[in-house]
Amino acid sequence: MTWVTFGFFVLLNAYYRLGAGGVSVSGADVSFERRFDVELFDAKDGLAFLLTKSGSVSLVKIERGAFPFCPLCGEWEPAGSVVNVVGYSKGAWIYSDHASPFFEAWNLETGESVDLDASLGPLRDHLPIELEAVGLDYDAEHRLTDQLVARDYPALSPINESCVVFNMAFFLIFVVLLTIAVTFLLRRPASGEAGPYSA
Repeated sequence: MTWVTFGFFVLLNAYYRLGAGGVSVSGADVSFERRFDVELFDAKDGLAFLLTKSGSVSLVKIERGAFPFCPLCGEWEPAGSVVNVVGYSKGAWIYSDHASPFFEAWNLETGESVDLDASLGPLRDHLPIELEAVGLDYDAEHRLTDQLVARDYPALSPINESCVVFNMAFFLIFVVLLTIAVTFLLRRPASGEAGPYSA
């Protein structure tokens, strides 16, 4: 039973690494639920661009994942938003066209930032003086897309929830099997010890 479970564990992880969306078990389709997977691209100094399946781009802090999900599922995981929904890039600045509870602009070289009141909402039609003061604008030539991020920045290996969920299920199974094995070994009579029905 243990070796069969371990073999299935290895096989599923291999399929996952090859990009499979799920597997078919006894005629039933089991999905890896990859629709919420993200991609990470290194923006240096503990920051990364996070790309979603919908094509949105955000700047986030990243940290190394905990064992065993790192390295099993990847290496890095998001650790908090910096600039939510990045839409523009000019020089070392990356910035959003919508005010939010996070920073609206961040300089990747200096760490300088611009933080606006989230109630301002859309910014494109009324460029705030804080953004104008650092030389930013919303000209089309500065538009930043997920394709440009993927082209210009090094890819990182993210730890996605889809991988964590199915591997967590296997870890729980392994814990149960290990508990059963240990219990059996502890209750087993020592070598040479008389059993309960010995004469």
